[in-house]
Amino acid sequence: IVMTVIMLLLYPLFLHPEFTKEIVLEAQKNSQRVAAYFIKEYYPAISSIVKLVPSDLEASIKRDVDIFNLWKVRFFDPDGKILYSSEKAEIGNRNKKPYFVELVSKGHIHANMVKKEEETEDGTPTPYDVVETYIPIMLENTFNGAFEIYVNVTEQMQRLKALFWRSYIIFSLVICILLILIVVFSLRMDKAAKERENIILKLQDALAEVITLRGIIPICSSCKKVRDDKGYWNQIESYIRDHSEADFSHSVCPECAKELYPDLKTYD
Repeated sequence: IVMTVIMLLLYPLFLHPEFTKEIVLEAQKNSQRVAAYFIKEYYPAISSIVKLVPSDLEASIKRDVDIFNLWKVRFFDPDGKILYSSEKAEIGNRNKKPYFVELVSKGHIHANMVKKEEETEDGTPTPYDVVETYIPIMLENTFNGAFEIYVNVTEQMQRLKALFWRSYIIFSLVICILLILIVVFSLRMDKAAKERENIILKLQDALAEVITLRGIIPICSSCKKVRDDKGYWNQIESYIRDHSEADFSHSVCPECAKELYPDLKTYD
């Protein structure tokens, strides 16, 4: 039972988070590849933009966002100011969160899974399951800004969820069947053990009875006491009572009655 509980808890508490972590890592790698492409294609143009992104450049970025299955992309300057975002209303906002200042601006990649309807690290609710990844742009070991890329992983998470529940249900059924078989087998073994024990007791009783009835019993020729296997002399009544199921009811035979009570004529 303990092993069954452990195995059933292993799936949701360990395996599912591990598979989710793999999806995050794969999305992070994809984000790095996308960021490398964006840096090559758009970095010089975007970094020189002060207020507005040209319409042709914006159209090209949106096209690539769709191609790479992204929810949103942002570009930050070294001070954390958003120079470009798929959501125009965000342009000009500044990111001063600890993860940006202490990690991203120091050249570290920062990735986080955000599930559907949850809020991203900037407080924006997401309509998809996404992996939010910050890719720092380092030129000669100097922080020159960062890309924030939201990879849409809804399809991967749905496949993982379906696979997880299918395997969890199948595994649970197998475990339950094995548990039932173990319980049934244990009950049968317990019943067989009890039957075997009863048979052994009966055989022991039968053997004791045979030994009692057929053994050589030392008996005193004078007082008729019987010597047991420990060397003690006992009244014959006690010995037979202890070694059999017989009991005694005292009476007087006719011969002894004549000898003990000669005046009585009852036994004539």
